[in-house]
Amino acid sequence: MERITIKINVPVDIEEKEGVFIASCKPLDVFTQGTTMANAEQNIIEALDLFLSMCAEMGTLEQVLNACGFKPEKNSVAPLSPHGKYVDIPLPFICANHNNILNKCHA
Repeated sequence: MERITIKINVPVDIEEKEGVFIASCKPLDVFTQGTTMANAEQNIIEALDLFLSMCAEMGTLEQVLNACGFKPEKNSVAPLSPHGKYVDIPLPFICANHNNILNKCHA
């Protein structure tokens, strides 16, 4: 079996409001919360992992990114908010029958 992993580097914000830590990835409209900053960060990573993995699995990742206003760009890093940081979200792929598919792949 052949395997590849693509990592998507996404910006997240974590802010405390009334004793709850709110974690968000506003560009992808993904939000969650946690009882601590570390818990909120873990939860936003899990939420983004599930969201992006499901989009990839359903074949809608490009469509979702386009709908959120994203387009391919050369390497650049956008500025973050004061509460922001980047997190890596891995998207693992596996090709169980690589030899049979190789002739059909038109990349």
